[in-house]
Amino acid sequence: MQRFLTRHWVWLHIAVALAIPGFIALGWWQVLRAGAGNARSYGYAIEWPSFAVIVLVLYIRAIRMELRSAKAPVAPLLTEPAQAPVTVAPDVSPDDEDDPELAAYNRYLSDLHNQHLQQQR
Repeated sequence: MQRFLTRHWVWLHIAVALAIPGFIALGWWQVLRAGAGNARSYGYAIEWPSFAVIVLVLYIRAIRMELRSAKAPVAPLLTEPAQAPVTVAPDVSPDDEDDPELAAYNRYLSDLHNQHLQQQR
């Protein structure tokens, strides 16, 4: 449990300890305002406590992720990065039979592809 006493986690504990009661208090304040006749406050009376629930769910999720990451085995470091095989696409020559505009665009794309292949080599 030492990992939950780092600077990051202590600030997170403090933020959660302040946010949840603060959101609940703001929700109660909106309930009082709604009772005084402010109709818009009914929505806020639901919104603020839902923020508290969201903070609590995310806090629990962060703790569970931290605990899960500690159990995960550490992968050994590779001495050399794996080299993926380089595949070279054949020269593609576009068909000029159907649409001349499409054929020109295909030639342009083919030229770009061939230039990219030459730059990789």
